[in-house]
Amino acid sequence: AEVMMYLHVNQIFQYYKEKHACVRYADSLTALVNVQFTTTPRLNFPGFTPNADGFIPFDNALFFPKENWEAFASQFGLPPRDQDSIIFFQGQADFAYDASVIYHEYTHAVIGINRLLGSAADQYGLDTSPGGMNEGLADYFAATALNEAIVGNYGIGKVDPKGGRNLSATSKCPDQYSWEVHAQGKIIGSTMWAVRNAIGQEQADQIMFNALMLFNQNTTHQQASELILAEAAMISADLENQVRSILTDYGMLNCVRSTPWVNWNVEESFEKLPYSVSTAMNTGVFDFGSIGTPHNLQFSINNPENRAGIKLTWYMEAGQSFGGPPPSLKPLQLALRKNQLVTFEYQPEVKVNYDELFTAYYDNGRQEIYLSKDCLGDQQLAHSLFINKNGPDTWITKMQIEYVDELPNYAERCVHPVDVVDSGVVDSGVVDSGVVDASSSGQ
Repeated sequence: AEVMMYLHVNQIFQYYKEKHACVRYADSLTALVNVQFTTTPRLNFPGFTPNADGFIPFDNALFFPKENWEAFASQFGLPPRDQDSIIFFQGQADFAYDASVIYHEYTHAVIGINRLLGSAADQYGLDTSPGGMNEGLADYFAATALNEAIVGNYGIGKVDPKGGRNLSATSKCPDQYSWEVHAQGKIIGSTMWAVRNAIGQEQADQIMFNALMLFNQNTTHQQASELILAEAAMISADLENQVRSILTDYGMLNCVRSTPWVNWNVEESFEKLPYSVSTAMNTGVFDFGSIGTPHNLQFSINNPENRAGIKLTWYMEAGQSFGGPPPSLKPLQLALRKNQLVTFEYQPEVKVNYDELFTAYYDNGRQEIYLSKDCLGDQQLAHSLFINKNGPDTWITKMQIEYVDELPNYAERCVHPVDVVDSGVVDSGVVDSGVVDASSSGQ
């Protein structure tokens, strides 16, 4: 492990120095290998079971900025360090045996602590692409330096039946858009691999590295794409057009973050990741105030046969909790807007634009709602958005849609009464216009 690490840290150091004139560390970056650890008291959650000798095997590798090490080390009884480090654990696999993982973690060090952290807010609500791009670009530069599209083929492949992350497999927004950073990172990783195939490694790497140096903590897919295109345009207009076409095709540029509401089950999905609707304190960057935290994706609802209505059902679990009792679930709200997406405004205060806001029937982790066809737009289309008003991190594990010809009497009709007041001035009678002001109480 020590020899493998010594060789490949020096090789990836040379890649950044020779290709990008980047020397991140004047002195050597510390690398720890064969790491296992003990804890007092013993941890009591899955994945941290000690061996007979009391040491906990762990399948992972991490970049640890010195700023983050102190808090982590104090939790697990590890010694203090005054410099950045990359740490390679040993469990079922020895992650130091995987060169691509070494290059990936070194690239996190190059990206640093001032770029691509957490989430951002845009017109569609919560955008989780910044943290995902941190992972995806660590994958891309590892893959391109090794001229090998699969990252983690050995290390990840030992512990995940899906194998390593294959950048030659297409991932697009919104279809593969995710809250989980490694899954989300596949979008920019596979996009840039397609760019590399189209224009060659040298130009693709230089464009991406130069753009990365301009990223901040909360650069989004859209902003990243605009910076990538600016770098391509400095080479030639033809190159810019080639890159633009790929960025658009993969949804890095101008992605509309809505996907059809279909029957879906996390256990049958490729990534086996639930949809996650964060609690306000866990968005990483932005506070949506009294509105509640929106999901990062919207789901379009279509009624092409003009049936009487639609029944929507979803099943939920509380997000992962390390230690202590699991938090109590609370029902999610569902915002609905006819013909167009639910949108957000941020000046002078946070506002969300929708037509209806429902708290669906809730029973033991299941919510359901009947919507009449009047809840959809004139094209029999609406977009829905989950909002976590005051519950814990909530995982949606199953979604169902059913078209019905008869509606129960408690179905949502979305037809508001019209009152005539003030000598013929028509008042819709809708008190809540669908624009919520986050600075107001009680919304």
